[in-house]
Amino acid sequence: MSEDLSQAVPATSATEAVPPVRAIDSEDPALLKNKIELAKADREKAIAEKQSYKKQVEDLTRQVADLQSNQQQAKQSQLAEAGEFKTLWSEASAPIHPFRMGLRN
Repeated sequence: MSEDLSQAVPATSATEAVPPVRAIDSEDPALLKNKIELAKADREKAIAEKQSYKKQVEDLTRQVADLQSNQQQAKQSQLAEAGEFKTLWSEASAPIHPFRMGLRN
């Protein structure tokens, strides 16, 4: 039975193995055209990804600028509000101030 199998399958050695044909090594126009199309598709995909990342960076940069602007405005309004309270407190406590000085003496 083993003799039947050896006759059905020809014996090959490792040196007889056929290496895979690469498109770049081939002179077949169909393989070369396919290789070019794949390279173009990869390039277009890379360009699309780059544009997507660029847009994301621009969006994030704009968001950071908006947040900084809003934070600055909030800080300025808080300082203005604190200044108004200080002015109001000074005005309200001004009539009381002489009485306090009298009490201390």
